[in-house]
Amino acid sequence: MNLRALRTLVEIDRVGSFQEAAERLGMTLSTVSMQMKTLEEELLFPLFDRAYRPPAMTPAAREVVRHARAILAEVDAVRALGDELGVLKGVIRIGFVGTASVRLLPGFLLAAGREQPLAEFAVESGVSTDLLRRVETAELDAAVVTQSPDTPRSIHSEPLQREAFALAVPSAAKGFGLARCCAELAFIRFLPSTGIGLLVDGYLARHARPPRKTVTLDSVEAVMGCVNAGLGFGVVPEPDARRYASHAHVTVLDDPPLARVVSLAVRAGGLGPGQPEALRHLFAFAAP
Repeated sequence: MNLRALRTLVEIDRVGSFQEAAERLGMTLSTVSMQMKTLEEELLFPLFDRAYRPPAMTPAAREVVRHARAILAEVDAVRALGDELGVLKGVIRIGFVGTASVRLLPGFLLAAGREQPLAEFAVESGVSTDLLRRVETAELDAAVVTQSPDTPRSIHSEPLQREAFALAVPSAAKGFGLARCCAELAFIRFLPSTGIGLLVDGYLARHARPPRKTVTLDSVEAVMGCVNAGLGFGVVPEPDARRYASHAHVTVLDDPPLARVVSLAVRAGGLGPGQPEALRHLFAFAAP
């Protein structure tokens, strides 16, 4: 079975179209289409319903993709056995949670270009829960996420830095504590299904009454924008609170404290010998 065709199929599943997969893989559309037809002939069943435009993957194709990811991960691991210990080579797919990318990504990429010139990094962004899922299914080689007790056992997390959370309130509410904020203001919260959201919601459940009103947004910047506008209060990582505060008052939560650990998540056996350590080393140059 052609490994290139399997890689192409996995990429089509990831991006959703033949055209975009061809562009990302540096191939022509006709080459991608030919690879898929040849793979279908070899498997003896269709992978795409071509009545749709673009062609839609069949349920059987989804199962092939699941197996293909595992096969390709094993092949990559075997090939890596001959690599020099700790040397990163080829394309490494790494995801960054948005709230950490602002502080860590620039320094990481600068260090990568200097310390690991044989590697090319394909960077993507997302929320922690989605990035962890994609590491687990081998769509990503690694991800920088908010560490969570719900991390799958197949993933190893290495702490990179610790960040305190802060209470951000409108300037008119300066001096309000968490209890008064919950009683009098709307809670502008980050997505509750994310690493940050899970930590904050758990903290409020333990240490405050339910907020009078809750508004859910999908970015920390948007949360702080609403706080700046006087629409309510937020609980976000302190570096983000201070970065985006323009008309808000920010105080570190310390009674009791709340913090998150930003970690590098890699799938067990997903990288070659010494490579997870080499990848983590690049973040030593990226810490703020």
